[in-house]
Amino acid sequence: MKLLDGKLISRQIEEEIKNKIINNSFHINMAVILDISDSASLMYARIKSKVCDRLGIELREIYIDKNTSTDDLLGIIDVLNSDNSINGIIIQTPVSDKID
Repeated sequence: MKLLDGKLISRQIEEEIKNKIINNSFHINMAVILDISDSASLMYARIKSKVCDRLGIELREIYIDKNTSTDDLLGIIDVLNSDNSINGIIIQTPVSDKID
């Protein structure tokens, strides 16, 4: 059985991604939508933010709360989808019970 060094592999993968971004002159701008009332979501978003910083990816955080409805969330997604500078959207779960 071979023991893998997860941190080393993670750093190698990050370095490969960073080099691809730099070598291909990519400008990546991600949006993450997260519920501010969920502490775990905030923690995961901070981790994503740090990784994006290391990779040269711009991360835009959009905060929702427990009062956000499905229609509200869909409206936010529509705005982000129409923004040509956004390359990807992440919805950090869990979200409010009001969202289907």
